[in-house]
Amino acid sequence: MALGFSLFGQDTQPIDPTQGADDPINKEDIDDRDKEDIQKERLEKLREAAEEGSKQAILEMGNNYYYGRLGLEKNLATAAEWWEKGTKLHHRQSMYNLANLYATGRGVEADFERAADLYARAADFGLSRGFANAGIMYDKIKSYKKARRYLREAAQLRSYTAMNLLASYYEKGLGGDRELESAIELYEQCALSGNADSQLRMAKFANDEKMHATYNPQEAMNWLMLAADNGSNEAQVRVGDLFESGTGVSRDTEMAVRWYKLAAQENYAPAMISLGNAYSKGSGVGQDWEQAFTFYERAAIQGYGPGYYNAGYCYLFEKGTAKNEDKGKEYLYKAAELKVSEANYLVGSMTFNGEKPFEKDHERAVIYLQQAAIQEHPDALYELAICYFQGLGVSKDLQRAQNFLLQSAKLGHKEAFMTIKKNFPKLLE
Repeated sequence: MALGFSLFGQDTQPIDPTQGADDPINKEDIDDRDKEDIQKERLEKLREAAEEGSKQAILEMGNNYYYGRLGLEKNLATAAEWWEKGTKLHHRQSMYNLANLYATGRGVEADFERAADLYARAADFGLSRGFANAGIMYDKIKSYKKARRYLREAAQLRSYTAMNLLASYYEKGLGGDRELESAIELYEQCALSGNADSQLRMAKFANDEKMHATYNPQEAMNWLMLAADNGSNEAQVRVGDLFESGTGVSRDTEMAVRWYKLAAQENYAPAMISLGNAYSKGSGVGQDWEQAFTFYERAAIQGYGPGYYNAGYCYLFEKGTAKNEDKGKEYLYKAAELKVSEANYLVGSMTFNGEKPFEKDHERAVIYLQQAAIQEHPDALYELAICYFQGLGVSKDLQRAQNFLLQSAKLGHKEAFMTIKKNFPKLLE
């Protein structure tokens, strides 16, 4: 069962009880029958000790069922039962091992809240590895105050996983006050240790003109390159964008494509959109709409909004693929639901005009145009202004029409600006 998070420490494996180098079971000259006898004898003694309440024996009984040792069949459910007994006796390693099962749904039904509480108890009983996992699991169930407490403890133990997550808590004010300086300090420590996510955050801080204390475009580029080199797909796409636009570096569209391909190899959907755009424009590669469509479709299959929009556009307008109005319409609606502004605008505009495959419906069109307008789409704002001027799909409202017109003009829409200049010059004062 794959989950969208990772745990700190020894992954989700229980502590493996060590066996001495002179363990008779490890000797090659002992035949299988003798090994079986030794295993049976050891298991009997271990079980007796466990049933008498030995915490260590209870732990090892669980471990043996987990790994399928001492002649036992591997059985995670039985391992969980033994570790549950250890937990009731306040044995911290049993708590931790049981938490691993609840966190991953192995041998028991997944229960993130139970896992978080068990990791926390193990930590409170002195198991240091429990602090980071408790923080991660409490974050998973959005118990931010508890998460912050355990992440802070783990950070003091130099868990970079915890430090990076705690930095985001300080940055956003989750579970307590916003502490931006502390956040940056933690991000920097993690970044210097090679954490790509923290390097990316440092790049964003260094590139933010509002952050006077950290603003340094050259430093931002250095952090971004480090993050990209350390495998951050987001950073790789951003580096590609810089080469594509020539921002902070000499423009090199072929280099941009190399960075996009690197991230696309990891099935990173935004990289596929960037590659698709490169092929559709012939930027850094030969123009090839079929290749562009292939990358757009791959992004759409992942449920990525811009992928739906671009692939839908290709289906509607026969770009790199056979015309398929039904598929194009389906994809554009999906992209609109995912709040892709271009999709909301296109659906709204085509619905307003009754362009195939959309039926003409002014009221429905306005709904999509409004969604695009919320995302400051200049064309949508301009067309909404027309709707309110003429009472198409909405009641006439001169004041709202002027407001939309002005917003559109401020975003660089030339027709909106000229309309204001000609008919409402006072709005420009």
